[in-house]
Amino acid sequence: MSKELLLEETADFWDLRAEEFEKTRNLKRVQEETAEVIAYLESKNVLKKDYKVLEIGCGAGRITIPVAKRVQSVVAVDISPKMIEAAQRYAQDEGVDNIEFIQMPWEKLKEDCSQYYQNFDLVISFECGAIKNRDSFYQLSELAKKHVFVSIYAKRKDEYQLKVARKLFQVKKDKKRNFVFKIFEFLWNYGYYPEISYHDKAYDKVLPLDIISRVYGEDFIKEKDDRQKLREATEKVRSFLEPYVIDGMITEKVKAKAVWFFWGKNSE
Repeated sequence: MSKELLLEETADFWDLRAEEFEKTRNLKRVQEETAEVIAYLESKNVLKKDYKVLEIGCGAGRITIPVAKRVQSVVAVDISPKMIEAAQRYAQDEGVDNIEFIQMPWEKLKEDCSQYYQNFDLVISFECGAIKNRDSFYQLSELAKKHVFVSIYAKRKDEYQLKVARKLFQVKKDKKRNFVFKIFEFLWNYGYYPEISYHDKAYDKVLPLDIISRVYGEDFIKEKDDRQKLREATEKVRSFLEPYVIDGMITEKVKAKAVWFFWGKNSE
């Protein structure tokens, strides 16, 4: 499968979850977490009226819109058309009109939109699956003039995901603690001094069987560009999870530890 087709598959995957993200945005726990993020950024004095902000992986806009209300402008990027549509609806409902939404893989931003290179006072990425290695962090820094804020998972346990991993695929989920250390070391070696904080989460996640089967089917196959293997893995997961379905939905407990990275450019 070509890179372009793989990106199309990725967009389709997140399109499937757009409705979920739009609904959970209004949950009390999500609103409280969003308020915590905004309070943190305000404490760093990086939500200024004259600031231009870039958000990578904006999803349904849960961080985008509160940030936009406090700054000059926001460019919000997501690979999923339906996520962008959900975020646009949210912006319209809140009367926010200083956001430019861009539907594209964020990695192409510097290549296809060179005017954005080092054009942002703050770059944000909150739990975006595309931020997954040291190169991602380097590219985020390249897009920022002043500050970068990133939230990723140091560890996460999804109840049925663990069962699927162990019983169907005989694998253990990779631990990310070593990854966090490597990111810190990487940024340090580039002359940045990242601040790190940890945030615990515990909640129930509710998803339709079709979607959770696709999510976990994709998690445990190496050949993510092989559609046949993806279909087989998805069906395997679906059959395993069917006994746990109530009214077409799967409810699973999630426990996670998120790590927030914040750093300034030029040793700010």
